[in-house]
Amino acid sequence: AEQLDEAVQRDIRLGLLSSTVARELVRLPRGNQMPVSVVVRQQGLSSRQAAQLVTLLLKTDDPEAQGQILADPLAYLQKQSQERPVLTDPRLSALGNAMRSSLLAMSGVCDRASRTCGKVAPGRMAPPDAEILAPLIEIALRAGKTALTTLSQLSVSCGQEQAHG
Repeated sequence: AEQLDEAVQRDIRLGLLSSTVARELVRLPRGNQMPVSVVVRQQGLSSRQAAQLVTLLLKTDDPEAQGQILADPLAYLQKQSQERPVLTDPRLSALGNAMRSSLLAMSGVCDRASRTCGKVAPGRMAPPDAEILAPLIEIALRAGKTALTTLSQLSVSCGQEQAHG
């Protein structure tokens, strides 16, 4: 933590950055840590994406190219992730692996959404944000309730199959 820029240390204490992201930021020179941490927060990057971003920046010597990467990191990270093979579990069928992939993605999205929502104190959202986000919150709530119902049924079904198997 001592190798981190003081402003980055403050953001960690405030819970704006995770310790996992902080470990990645330590790899950067101190002067570059804060701009990258701002991009990670603004873009809502996962710790894995933050690690990819830091690695990409360390491989790039040209300051102009680094600036372009920081201006639109998802464009560069998506290119990297498209090159990565999809990991599967050999014990699972094709449908089982598709379900596994969906569950892992859902877990990541839910965790990220919970962290983001947790940064807004109840009743403290700016009026313009609240007005624009209210319909999206309702859509997310409906989708979450549907997913909860479906996953609960699937969980019961899995438990019954294990008991009979």
